[in-house]
Amino acid sequence: MFMKKSSACVIIILILILGICSFILIREQSSINQYAQCMLNGTQAQGTIGFLDLGTSDKVLIKNIGQPELKSEEVIWISDGLEHQTWKYEDKGIEVGMIRNKEEQQVWSIKITSPCNYKTREDIEIGSTRREVLNKYKDRINEEHSFGNQDIVVLGSIYNGTIFHFERDKVDSIFIGAGAE
Repeated sequence: MFMKKSSACVIIILILILGICSFILIREQSSINQYAQCMLNGTQAQGTIGFLDLGTSDKVLIKNIGQPELKSEEVIWISDGLEHQTWKYEDKGIEVGMIRNKEEQQVWSIKITSPCNYKTREDIEIGSTRREVLNKYKDRINEEHSFGNQDIVVLGSIYNGTIFHFERDKVDSIFIGAGAE
């Protein structure tokens, strides 16, 4: 009799522990997805390059520019708990950071270089002059995160924004996303 009661208690305790662990894991996954969506939504307001926005699905990306030439392995970042992967379209001058959100992947960061001819909403592209960038974005430049560096201009912040890199006073690359953690 005593043995049956102790076995029943152990089983009940194990069921409670499993239930609590499941609840914690579900809640954690929900928090990760909310964090990712918050980052994507916050950065999306910073900019668009061509058809690319942060949060663009892998299906839209593939439909517009095809399969990437190179894909890195998917790696879970400790800083955010998300699966990250880099897709490179070297012949097109496009590199996108992807995150997995359930079954699909979404664009997490965008970097373009030559020969990419995509433009920002303000018509800035690879080869635009520093003066054009400064004129178009004068009210949005973050002097603090530009570090007095003549080679970069930051809109938003390096943690969530757009970064223009210059070579000989011309835009050499445009990055949108989290450039630092």
